[in-house]
Amino acid sequence: MYNLSLSVSDECKKRVEKLLIVILESKICCYDRCKLRICKFIVNKLLSSDENGNINIEVQSKCCDIILQDDAYVENILKSKLLEDLMKKNELVALELIFWKIKKDVENFTPENGTSACVVDNISATWKELSLMVTKRIQQLNCTNNCVLDSMLVLVDKIMDKIVKFKMKMSQKLFIGRSFDMEFFPEPEFIVSLLLFINAHLGNCKTRLPHTVFVKILSKTPLSSNTSNIEIIFHLIAYPFLTLFYKTNNELPLNLLGKCDKKEARVCLKEIYKHLALFQENKSSALRNVCEFMLVLESKLGNSINDINRHNLELNFLRIFTDVYTKGSGQLQVILVKYLSIIISYLKNLDFVPKLLLHTCDNQSIVENVIEALPNAVCVLCSNYVRITTWSSIDNKLNINYNCVKCNFMKASDDNLVKKDISNFHIDQNPFVTSEVIENRANNIDLKEILKSVWKFSTSINVSILKTFVKVLPSLSNHINTFHTIENTRVWIRYAGHEDQSVRKGFVQVFCSVLTSCQENEVIPRSTKEEILELCLNQLFKFAKNSLQHSNFELQDTLLETVDAITELKVKPIPLECIKIFLYFIMIPTSNYPAIAENYLLELAKKHNTKPLLLYGRYRREICQYLVDLCAINQALVSYTMKKSLEHISIVLGYLNAKDFVCKENSYLVPYLVSLIVLMPDVLDLIKETADLSEIEQGELLASNYGGIFLYLFLNKSEKEFKDCMKYIEAKTLMTASVLRKRNFKVILNELLLNFHEKRERVLVALRLLASEDTDGEVMNIKRIPDYLQPRFLGVLQYFDTKLFAKKQVLLSLAEIFKFMGPKRIVPFRFKIIAMLRTALNLNYSNFPELNCNVWDAFVRNCDIESLGGQLAMIFVSLLPLVEIYPFKINNIFSYLILQNENHLKDYIADLFFLLDYKVAPEIHNMVRKYMQKFEQLNFQQKMQYLMKYLSHETNEVKIHALKYVKEIIKENRSELDTMILGYNGMDITVVNLLEILTVGCREKDRSLKLACGECIGELGGIEPSHLPRKYAETQSFTFFITEDVFVVNSLQELIRALQAEKNTTIMDRFALAIQETLKIYGIGPETSSPKHSIWKQFPQAHKELMVPFLSSRYTIGQTPEPMQASPIFGSTVGNTFQTWSQNWTCLLISAIKTDKKKLLEVCLPSMKQCHRTLMHFLPHIVLHSLLEGSPNDFKKCYDEFAAVINSFEHPNDFLDDQFEVVAPSTSTNRFNQTSQAATSKGLKKSHCMKVIFILLDFLERWIREWQWQRGANGRDDDNYKKIYLFLTRFCKLQLAKCSFRYGEYSRALMYLEDYITNNQQELDKNLHFLAKIYAQLDEPDAVSGVSALRNREPTIEQRILELEVSGKLSDAVACYEQIPHPLKLKHLQVILILSNVNVSGHYFKSVCSLGAYTLLLRFG
Repeated sequence: MYNLSLSVSDECKKRVEKLLIVILESKICCYDRCKLRICKFIVNKLLSSDENGNINIEVQSKCCDIILQDDAYVENILKSKLLEDLMKKNELVALELIFWKIKKDVENFTPENGTSACVVDNISATWKELSLMVTKRIQQLNCTNNCVLDSMLVLVDKIMDKIVKFKMKMSQKLFIGRSFDMEFFPEPEFIVSLLLFINAHLGNCKTRLPHTVFVKILSKTPLSSNTSNIEIIFHLIAYPFLTLFYKTNNELPLNLLGKCDKKEARVCLKEIYKHLALFQENKSSALRNVCEFMLVLESKLGNSINDINRHNLELNFLRIFTDVYTKGSGQLQVILVKYLSIIISYLKNLDFVPKLLLHTCDNQSIVENVIEALPNAVCVLCSNYVRITTWSSIDNKLNINYNCVKCNFMKASDDNLVKKDISNFHIDQNPFVTSEVIENRANNIDLKEILKSVWKFSTSINVSILKTFVKVLPSLSNHINTFHTIENTRVWIRYAGHEDQSVRKGFVQVFCSVLTSCQENEVIPRSTKEEILELCLNQLFKFAKNSLQHSNFELQDTLLETVDAITELKVKPIPLECIKIFLYFIMIPTSNYPAIAENYLLELAKKHNTKPLLLYGRYRREICQYLVDLCAINQALVSYTMKKSLEHISIVLGYLNAKDFVCKENSYLVPYLVSLIVLMPDVLDLIKETADLSEIEQGELLASNYGGIFLYLFLNKSEKEFKDCMKYIEAKTLMTASVLRKRNFKVILNELLLNFHEKRERVLVALRLLASEDTDGEVMNIKRIPDYLQPRFLGVLQYFDTKLFAKKQVLLSLAEIFKFMGPKRIVPFRFKIIAMLRTALNLNYSNFPELNCNVWDAFVRNCDIESLGGQLAMIFVSLLPLVEIYPFKINNIFSYLILQNENHLKDYIADLFFLLDYKVAPEIHNMVRKYMQKFEQLNFQQKMQYLMKYLSHETNEVKIHALKYVKEIIKENRSELDTMILGYNGMDITVVNLLEILTVGCREKDRSLKLACGECIGELGGIEPSHLPRKYAETQSFTFFITEDVFVVNSLQELIRALQAEKNTTIMDRFALAIQETLKIYGIGPETSSPKHSIWKQFPQAHKELMVPFLSSRYTIGQTPEPMQASPIFGSTVGNTFQTWSQNWTCLLISAIKTDKKKLLEVCLPSMKQCHRTLMHFLPHIVLHSLLEGSPNDFKKCYDEFAAVINSFEHPNDFLDDQFEVVAPSTSTNRFNQTSQAATSKGLKKSHCMKVIFILLDFLERWIREWQWQRGANGRDDDNYKKIYLFLTRFCKLQLAKCSFRYGEYSRALMYLEDYITNNQQELDKNLHFLAKIYAQLDEPDAVSGVSALRNREPTIEQRILELEVSGKLSDAVACYEQIPHPLKLKHLQVILILSNVNVSGHYFKSVCSLGAYTLLLRFG
């Protein structure tokens, strides 16, 4: 440490002070004591020496901050020294210590109820002493020798500054949520004393009034005193502008309110007005002082102002500001514009704002200042904002910043988050900060006028003005809706290609923000958003081509940055258009930044959470068209080959090289290449090169891609171009166009109908051409085309299915096709159409809700209305999600169906009971109520029976609505339900059927349906199983082989059920394929000549209508999966889940079947993969036929698969994992959760696989019994019987019993064990304990006792425990547990831990730990 009195050089002193500041700012804890000692030493020197100028002010300030942490030290100084002495020694340190003490006093102050102000004199004796000292000094000062006015005013200003900082600190910690005024100086005594002192000085001293300090004190007076005389203060500050209010000085306000000598005060004010008149302050300084005074009032740190005073102040401010912006000089207007945000925020009347902007914008000399102030001003005017008040230690003044909630806190969803962010800011960054969220007040302001006055700058030729104006665009776009017009967009988008680079660079920074604001604005129509976006993207592409054409490298650079700025926006056209621009910069030789463009393209894929190859897949056709155009341009300009042009971009897109890309994508490239040969004959070389790269002949390349070529040329090119290209193709392929079209008929037809909406007339011409060629040249009238399309319409719908996800075009064309085809031709396909439209709702709901409404409307109006009766509930329940978004359109559809066509659908309107819970048109509600009246009149039992049919509806949504109704009815009729359950004649059959339906529903995939079923079961309550009637299996003929009619009927019924239950149309097509092939293979049809017409007659009418389209449909299976070579599949890599095991094993079993039955099973295989219930319908017969028709090796593989699953229960580690699953709930630790989840998957897989094996064994055993029953003793000599019997006898019944016991199949375990003991009498004694355990699980205590009686020896401890537990003697069982030798087996733990005796459980804690099962103990306990 250095001696303060030591004379040293200035350079040395500066170095020492810098070192000292570093030490004081250090955050290292071990320096704290050292810092405190240094600071105390310096403060002591400062308060005891008169040479204070030797120490830097910053050092003094930091020392004060540190010593204030030592309360005892500060208290000691204040007690030991008088305040006046402290002030004489060092005012800075003295004021810090004094206000520390005042802070302590105020914090301990508890205001009385109803108190809204506190006088600091009454709270803090320290402040009172300081206040009296200052007042006394003012009164005693004279200027006889030396003028002390300036120093006195500076001292008062310092005290005022400390008060401001004090109030800012206290506003963060004290009186939170309450409004309190804090009066430091009594008013008007303080003002009168100050003015008297100044008047006395001006009368006796030659020194002029230090006007700047005087005005600063006046401006801060509202922060330290009450505000009853705020208007007087305003007049003193704004004196140069008082001629706007008063004609003579006699009109000036002279009456001070409060306790003072009124006469003296009037004289005093008159004198001060005279002095101010003589001072002749310039208007620039005066306006700045007025604005600073408004800033103080706007900070809300001052004491409250009454409404009258505030109103008068606002009027006075407005007069001054109006005079300035209408008549004032440019210098004055610059000052006014600088404070524009504060003016807008403070004043309540905002009508002047458009006028102010209009006048200031006309003044060219201050245009830049106006534009610079605009962003904040627009935000304050048009949005919620946060006012942040800070204290600047550099200027010693208040500053106010405004943060727009929309512009600065766009991620914040509510005001609480904004407040939280702001509080974090001022706590972490600056202790002298206050903030407040302000509501938008500009609802009545004409924003169009503001935009009009500002927009004139947009076309300025001054680069400096444009650079500043670009920064205003985000604020305008965020807050003024009229900003988003096509005309305005044409103006500002030009900045992306402006000739000045600095303007373009500035535009890059704001472009994404402006575009985002437009797309997220809910007021702007979707069509306008799309037009603006399209305009922007087209302009960017235009600028890109221009920059490449003229090799403008600087423009290329900024354009790439501009395009990259918007790639994060996930609006549909943006990725494709950005890719298009990047492709130009990558492939055109005049691009100076191909590597940067490649990097931006890779980043684009990353921003959209995908890979370049997948991104290319989304826009394959469009990108290929761009690539062909660029290859043709490169060939024409610099003679590039296709390989050269695609060299880099193919790798960027994820291909190995250009050849790899062309080979895989030639079907998309060739149509665009052929379309260019008329305009650019040299493209023929590119087609030849494409064939060479694809390693096929040119003719073959054209023939194989003729479908795409024909479609593109016919729909997009002129007739002459089309004919010229066709001649070229015919010459190269040596085939006529008619032959080529027939070879590509499917592709052409599907794509033509996909373009039916956009190019209807061209599509109809093409369809006539196809139809005439298909009918040997017969001229086809347009009216006959629907008849021509009908047999092929199902295939068209299937193709449309595959395009639903990505193409809006599909829905548009579908609506037109429905109208074109007509009702009679649509009816047979209504099931497929409804399913497809339901899928479209799920896929495109968020993107095209209105379009979905239009397609549904077109369907219901162009379909035979009577045929929709059975699907009425499905249609209504599908459209209900759209009711809130498009109520008018949906209500129109509903009205058409049940109001306009009531006579046709009256039998089905009651099915719409769920509509009563939704907000639809009142007349629709009334119609449904009309048909629900019969239901309301039914008793409880009849209502339940009525709703039962909806619980079995094919649509899950209808089931869920019906379940909700059932739940409510049960709630309202509890006594009737109890009577039905506990009736004299047993449980009512309605309740039995309901329980069965609910139980089946709990096994469905749909989570909402399972939850609804569970809620209904919960409402029913627990039902004693003994109350349920005995259920006898229905007598049903057994099917031995899949060729039998009974099996065929059952299979078709199962496939129809699965088809109706499925929502996804792609999966539905797999069931449709199975139905189609089953009908075809067995010759089932409605014609009496059909081989199996008798089977057709067995189906209900609804099923017949559903199957009719499949009689002529043309579904094909894409690829038959290859059977797995691994055996057994269970436990291998291709059988590690239940789904993969069941699918792959089924595929392997089907491959073993050698007869024509295999064909049917192969086409049914895709449907088996989608539905477990369908799989379990076919699998038993698949196993049967694989055993009967397979080779000995197939026989062995089948047995090995059974054995692998059955033997899996013997692995002890797996058993432990499963026990964790069965018994224990999950814990909170991540590591154990991962183990638990793995065990869950493994346990569930095994149990499901085991259940499948048991079902198959049951089927094979029944097959043996039925075979013997029908064929008698001779049946045993049959080869089929011998194979199945041999297969079953290979399994050990004891092993099956243990496996069944392990998986909870106790009845089955008993059956297998009894069979085993019957055939192995000598094994009875060994398995008595196992038999007893089975009976114990079946809750048969008598049987357990019977087993014990059969024993020939004394039972073991475990056997005795089992008998005691079953009989309920748990206390005796505990005594037996104490005899079990350590360590315990895991199977004993659960019983021990559920006992009520805690000491017993504690006794076995050591044993549990020895098993490594401490976690299990905690989970059990």
